Amino acid sequence: MIVLKGKIVLVTGASGGIGRAVALKLAELGADIAVNYLSRKTEAEKTVALIKNQGRNAYAFVADIALEKKVKEMVTRINDQMGTITILVNNAAPPISLEELENTPWDAFESHLNVQVRGAYHLMRAVLPGMKKDRYGKIVNILSAYILQNFPKKVAPYVMAKEALWGLTKAAAAEFAAYGIRVNGISPWVTDTEMAERVSPPRFKEMVAQRALLGRITTPEDVANIVAFLASSASDHLTGINIPVGLN
Repeated sequence: MIVLKGKIVLVTGASGGIGRAVALKLAELGADIAVNYLSRKTEAEKTVALIKNQGRNAYAFVADIALEKKVKEMVTRINDQMGTITILVNNAAPPISLEELENTPWDAFESHLNVQVRGAYHLMRAVLPGMKKDRYGKIVNILSAYILQNFPKKVAPYVMAKEALWGLTKAAAAEFAAYGIRVNGISPWVTDTEMAERVSPPRFKEMVAQRALLGRITTPEDVANIVAFLASSASDHLTGINIPVGLN
C-alpha cells in the first residue's frame, strides 16, 4: 500500500488536467500539496479546494517557473509555509500548436524549452538543498510518448522540449542518486484532457481508443497512479527510468 503521509509535494501546472489529477491522487495518499500555476488562478484554487475536501493541506503558489528568481521565491515560501519539499512533479507545459515544422517559428520552441526544460532545471536546483539535507527525495518529470515514436508530426517544439527534459532527467538521476534522491520520468500517450481536446481533430479521442490495446484513451488518473508509485518508497530502487503509459 502506498502511503505519503507527512510528505510535502510541489506539482507544477496543477490547475487542471494531469497536474490536478496528480495533486489529488498524492493528497489522497496522505501528502500535502503545493499547487503551482501561472495564469489560471481560479482553476488552481479549485484544485486546492478539492484537496482540502480530502482533509489534506494545500495552497496555490503563482510563479513563472522559467524565471529562476521566481522559482527560488516560490520554493522558499513553500518551505516556510508547509515544510521542506519532499516530492517534486514537473508537469507544466505550454499549449501545443499543431504546425508543420517549416511553418513553426523559433519562438514556439523557446516557449516549450523555457517552461518544460528551463523550468524543471530551476525547480530541481531549488528543491535540491532540502532533499540533500534529508537524504531523500523524489522527482518525477512528465515526458511524452511522442519521444518514444520515430516519426512524430506537427509537434516539433513539444517533442524537442520533452526529449531535452528526458536528457535532464537521466543526468539528474545519475548525479542525485548519491544523496538518496530518485529522478524518473513518465511518458503518457494522448491523454483525455482539456488541452488535448483543444488541439485534436474531430473524433481523435475515439480513434485513439479504437487503436489502443486496452480499448480506451489514457486518463489523467492513469498517469497520476504511476506518479504515485514513483513518488513513494515502493520505487526506491528505481532511478533514471521512463515509464510509458497507454502507448501501444
